[in-house]
Amino acid sequence: MNVLNEKMLRLLLLSFFWINCMLAYGQSVTVILSKTNIADQKRDAGNQECYKIQLKNKSSKPIGLAGQNYRLYYNSDAVILDENDIENFLPDTYTSLELIQHEFDVDATGFGILPYESHLGFINLATDYKLSSGSPVMLGVGKTIDVAGLCFYISDSKQSSDLTWAHEDVTQSYATAFVEIATVEGSRLKKLHIDDLVVEGTATSVWQQERVLNFDYFPNPF
Repeated sequence: MNVLNEKMLRLLLLSFFWINCMLAYGQSVTVILSKTNIADQKRDAGNQECYKIQLKNKSSKPIGLAGQNYRLYYNSDAVILDENDIENFLPDTYTSLELIQHEFDVDATGFGILPYESHLGFINLATDYKLSSGSPVMLGVGKTIDVAGLCFYISDSKQSSDLTWAHEDVTQSYATAFVEIATVEGSRLKKLHIDDLVVEGTATSVWQQERVLNFDYFPNPF
């Protein structure tokens, strides 16, 4: 009888754990970096590549967007971020999208699995929601929103830019922090689950799907 009660208790605890996990991840988004049509913009298409950061709601209810932090690695032998050409598409209920950190041509050889780690570039973009300034941007079910735009100077057109979101299993050995997004309900803020991190319009290879070994973490980003 005691064994049966113990099994029932374990089952209840396990059920409680999974219910809480489901509630925690009840709201989720896909983060997308998509290449834009430079021909439609007032830029020299021969010298730049431009992208936009997008969020797609994968939840069953609308999401109120709060603070966001986007961290990206890139092949700095092929391209380099144009720091003067970062656009913020969010309204003034959010702080201006700020380039917190930009490193390039960093030699991180042997740290992880990125094929361009001997000339690594790193970007950290952040914005915060002003709680007292009004209503947050609401992202409808299944809808996509443009958050920001950014452009890179092409330094070597023969190489791929190889942009990669900073996230666990792929870049955890280079940094302790990854892409983060918060949601707001009233005055409550909580971390939003990221369903997927996608880069469109650049070369993608199988190494992006592999898992890295669990190295000791290094200071953010290196």
